[in-house]
Amino acid sequence: MRQNNGFSETDVRQDEKWMGIWIRQTRLEKNWSQDGLCKGICAVSYLSKIEQGKVIPAPEILHALAAKLDSRWGTDPDVLNRYQELVEAQYRYIFTLNPTDRAEIAAKFQENSAAMAASPFLLDRLLLEIWFGCRPHSELDGLRPFLGAMTSRQHQLYLMLTDSLTSVQLYPSPYTCYWAGINAYEKGYYTHAVELLTRAYNLAAEDGELYLQTNCRTFIGNCYANMLNIEQMQRHYQAARKMAQALGQQDELRSIDYNLASTQLETGDFEPARRYFSSLSDPSEIELHKLAICCEKLGDRSAALDALHRARTAHQEYPDREVTDKLCEIVHYRLTHPDYLSDNGYGELLLSTFAEIRKKLPAGYAGFHLPWVLEWYREHRLYKDAFQLLLDFPEYSKIHAG
Repeated sequence: MRQNNGFSETDVRQDEKWMGIWIRQTRLEKNWSQDGLCKGICAVSYLSKIEQGKVIPAPEILHALAAKLDSRWGTDPDVLNRYQELVEAQYRYIFTLNPTDRAEIAAKFQENSAAMAASPFLLDRLLLEIWFGCRPHSELDGLRPFLGAMTSRQHQLYLMLTDSLTSVQLYPSPYTCYWAGINAYEKGYYTHAVELLTRAYNLAAEDGELYLQTNCRTFIGNCYANMLNIEQMQRHYQAARKMAQALGQQDELRSIDYNLASTQLETGDFEPARRYFSSLSDPSEIELHKLAICCEKLGDRSAALDALHRARTAHQEYPDREVTDKLCEIVHYRLTHPDYLSDNGYGELLLSTFAEIRKKLPAGYAGFHLPWVLEWYREHRLYKDAFQLLLDFPEYSKIHAG
């Protein structure tokens, strides 16, 4: 029988192998070699086994290594209990998406992060900080030697960060399927994403994970939105909206409304999209960018420029301001240069920004901006480039190939 949340109570208890992980991490931070650290204490081969979690060192060797590293190990049990509570809260959010006290928990975790380096929760700390973007994703490479020392839960998180499909195969659970589905969605593999998210939704229903179910349904709707399948998009968004309303998830409701309006804009239904983006009391830069495009498409140049002017001082979280500034600049260029298709400056800005979007953001962002790139290619008779682009975005070819 699959255990709830995919891990057992024994996984929560930390193995003493953390000591070797801590020694290696501290040594690397000091830029010391293994030979330099273990000289006069133990053999290099023995230190290597300690660092890989293959042996548990005798207390006198551990104390000698810690003293040479100018550090101490061992923490008061009450402090360890607090660390464990913080770690458990982080994992609960990943596994359930329950946002209760999310900001407070994240803040407390970061406050204690440095101290956790000398505790049994070092590996959890590293994995969680990579997961939540506090450490670069590239640091995962440095965790490979610790795979043998990981609990099943840590291994699941590592796989979700490195190979989401393998995580589903080895640890089939609502959250591994969900995160694998998100990974497929961001890459533009929408059909596969729907399959994974539907599986995650059904498994979450068995466990009664309502927040996870809601997010699954929303992202299934997002997939159909990006495939421009309006009927299926509306069906899943309607269900997700009911669930989000019952849970009081205002951010989820706003996300659904934003995606609905964006899809209306993308499919040429400009007036309803304009009404939505105009109605927002505190619009972000990206929402004002969408409003400007609505006004542009409806021939209201003055309103479009006003939206872009407001966008300069609007708040923005995702995508980051550097990207959204460029997106707004592209719209402004079209509004202020009637002959923009003859202007190489516009083409350079458009194509470089489009390449950046494809590299940094989920595929749907690039899909939204595809028509303007195709417009540029066709104007300059770059038909081969236009054809290749449509091959890269097959869902969009039926409305943009004409």
